[in-house]
Amino acid sequence: MKREIQSGFAMLTRGKKVSAPPAHVQVEITNACNLKCETCHRDLLYPHPLHMPLDVFKKVIDEIRPKRVNVSGIGEPFINEDVFDMIDYARSSGAKINCATNFTLVERKIEDIVKSGIGQLKVSIDAAKRETYDRIRKKDLHQTLI
Repeated sequence: MKREIQSGFAMLTRGKKVSAPPAHVQVEITNACNLKCETCHRDLLYPHPLHMPLDVFKKVIDEIRPKRVNVSGIGEPFINEDVFDMIDYARSSGAKINCATNFTLVERKIEDIVKSGIGQLKVSIDAAKRETYDRIRKKDLHQTLI
């Protein structure tokens, strides 16, 4: 038993060497959102939302060199003004990009999204009926999705 504990400890404390970059990394480029959904606890977790600066994002990509990058998290990625520069930088390093969005800020950015080369865009809709959507999202933006 003691030997098993020692070998487990040795495994936890051994040098941090990686033989290959991770296949996937999720980089939360903002924890800000334009909605106040009743199902989300973002405001409790992040009372003072922040955006990741482009130079920090570049450092993450340069150090990790992931094959795929998800540029979303608990915030709405299209709030970050550098989102397209971040996508471009990650793609230029060879990474494929995916992103989840509430799709309420993209009306004037559709062309930019298509040109950005995002490989996968996941749209959170939450409801088929306007009344349900408005109740969950706390904003009347249902028509934006149709």
